[in-house]
Amino acid sequence: MEFELKLPKTQNIVWIPSEVVASLGRKLRLVPGSMSAVLYSEGADLRTVCQSLRIIIQDLELRPAGNQSEAVSNKEENPVA
Repeated sequence: MEFELKLPKTQNIVWIPSEVVASLGRKLRLVPGSMSAVLYSEGADLRTVCQSLRIIIQDLELRPAGNQSEAVSNKEENPVA
């Protein structure tokens, strides 16, 4: 599953889909890179996080170059956007 997240121009606040909150919880860690970031539960075992990232990377590598998959948009549920 993939979600499209948008930041309003006036605020740096993003809506986290309820499915993500249900899976990861409400205390999260974000590690940014130059073109991506990883979001994981606070206190998560980093080996497990890395295993999960390997699966995500494999999925991304199987997609055709330049392919933008159908992401679930937060337009309807994001009251700030």
